[in-house]
Parts: sequence; C-alpha cells; structure tokens
Amino acid sequence: MIIRLFEFYKSDNLKPVDIETAPYPGFKTDWQAMWTVLMTQAHGKSRLSEYVFEDRFGYVAELKKLGAKIEFIRTPESEYDKFQFNLDPNKKDYFQTIEIKGPVRFHNGVVKVNDLRAGACLVIACLACNGESIVDGVDIIERGYPNFDQQLRNLGADIVKK
Repeated sequence: MIIRLFEFYKSDNLKPVDIETAPYPGFKTDWQAMWTVLMTQAHGKSRLSEYVFEDRFGYVAELKKLGAKIEFIRTPESEYDKFQFNLDPNKKDYFQTIEIKGPVRFHNGVVKVNDLRAGACLVIACLACNGESIVDGVDIIERGYPNFDQQLRNLGADIVKK
C-alpha cells in the first residue's frame, strides 16, 4: 500500500502550468475544472487541453461571468491523435484547449451549474469572490458531494442554502 500525504499552503506567487488530461495514470479529466479555477490565480498564461472527452468546458462561460480571463484555443490537427474520443468527420475544428490568464480578482455574480465537477469549480470560484454570489443548480453538486455546503461551512465558508 502506498500512502501519500500532501501539504497545501497559500502562495502569492503561483506559477502558470500547462496541463493535458489523459487516461490513468495521467491528469484526470475530472480535475480539470477545479484546476482551471486554480490557474486563474497564477501569474501568467496557463493552458489546459482536454483529450479524454469532447466539450468538457461548459463551465468556462460561467467562470467568465465572475471575471475569469479564459479563451478557447483551436487544437492543431497534429494533436488529434491524442483524442480519446471519436472524431466527427463533419467537424473541421476542435477547440479542446483553453488558455487561462491570471491572476484575476473574481467579482460576484450569478452562475448556473451544468454538471457535477463544473458545479464544484463554480462554488470554489464564488468563494473567492468579493460580495455575494448565487449558484443556481446546486442539486447537481449534491448528487456527487453529499453535505457539500456543510463541509465548506466547516472550513469557514459563508454559504446560505435556499
């Protein structure tokens, strides 16, 4: 059995990182939404390429509502062999990479959850906002993260569930 302990600490000089999702043992696609929020706080440009699933960036538009600086990048055809999904012969271009510029200071807003992990990343981003934010669709988050709001309250988050 291998047990790994991780220590996390706050740094005011977070460095940008380029990440590609990949099947095990690579960077998990389920981590990419939360990683995107982290990279909005890095100094510089980060890239995140999603090669496991198509159209996994539904949360990007919602993060942009909070002030995130994220742009879609066209995936070069030379990288199409990395895709773990079937290519659509009718599709000319794939935009499976995002460029994240940071650091940004999030502002409050109203966001809508469209899937479990995207929802978690939106809540994390809202916790970093100044002012009150509203997250619509938290029932989706609760299906995968039981007592999510209470767990965050236990960490000091100011969350009101209505």
